[in-house]
Amino acid sequence: MISPLEKTQKDLSLLFDKLLSSNSFPRVSLFSGPSFSGRMYASILISEKTGSDYSSTIILSDREFGRIIPAAIELYRKNRTYRAANFLKHNVSVFLSEFNGAMLESGSSTVKKKFETAGNCYDLISRLPDVPENEIESFCSSLSKEVANVMGRKTSTGAVTVGQVRNIKEWCSTSSLENKRKTVIIEGLENSLPATSNALLKILEEPPENTTFILISSNTSSIPPTILSRVRVFNFKALDKDALRYIFDSISLPPDAFKDYESFIWKYSGTDEELLDKSALSLVTTGKTDVRTLLGELEKSKSYDRFFYLVLKYLKDSIEPDDPDFEKKLYLYNELSTSISRSKTFNQNQRLVFDYIVYRTGEFIK
Repeated sequence: MISPLEKTQKDLSLLFDKLLSSNSFPRVSLFSGPSFSGRMYASILISEKTGSDYSSTIILSDREFGRIIPAAIELYRKNRTYRAANFLKHNVSVFLSEFNGAMLESGSSTVKKKFETAGNCYDLISRLPDVPENEIESFCSSLSKEVANVMGRKTSTGAVTVGQVRNIKEWCSTSSLENKRKTVIIEGLENSLPATSNALLKILEEPPENTTFILISSNTSSIPPTILSRVRVFNFKALDKDALRYIFDSISLPPDAFKDYESFIWKYSGTDEELLDKSALSLVTTGKTDVRTLLGELEKSKSYDRFFYLVLKYLKDSIEPDDPDFEKKLYLYNELSTSISRSKTFNQNQRLVFDYIVYRTGEFIK
């Protein structure tokens, strides 16, 4: 059985174990489910189980490493434990997997410089978990600086590009000296351009014998049907309370430290999570909130998305079928949800979206 999936996704763990034991794990699969449900961790475990190692694995992900890695660094700085160190190493390694040598485009000095900077990060995390106690502060500072440099040099926002797909195709067609199996993990394909999906489709139609492809998505409805028809879908469920307790304990946090994984990420990356949580709840229940204080935090920590999520969460939790305001609350929820989704699609000013949410919610409650 694949651990720790047996603690967080027991049914899938049993299924994966069966498929791996019989050497019948699909060459092309899709891990669907909510964020922070263990899809990436499972992908890496399966990569290892099928014979790939770090050098023969490419990960392209649009996840928000700009928050996840600072949170992992802060956790290690505070706790200084073996578990926290491995958590940090894992997350930075996932981020750096995009910079596999196979993805280095020849002739571009900018790209070469980006890969050199990523190499500096890899050298640093290679020291984990054995950084001496008296060097942890300087280590964390150096790693923060190097990671920021790599993020500043990224040529894309994270979603896979046609150029990257072209590099993957060429890489898959070559054999390594060790003849190791290759794994390609792509997260966020649904946020890429149609041309990218079309380019990837040509590979997935006839996947190379020595390569495993794993797609990760929270919104499979946005993935082209032509690709969905060529993958085996595995559905991950949201983490329940016991799974969260296990995960927090595994990274040296008190089991009941946070009500969800996202709260941990936002707080440890520098956001006043308590303020956002109380403000969202107050807005939904009373129609009022301390806008001035809240805006200061949202601008400082760039946490508009988190606040929007909390408003929708508390609003959804308040919708009960026997509530006399059921229809009105449902209408408000759908209206705000649509506005937030549209703002992301068209990259609208988040301050304007915030003003609209505060006004409409306050108007409704009054």
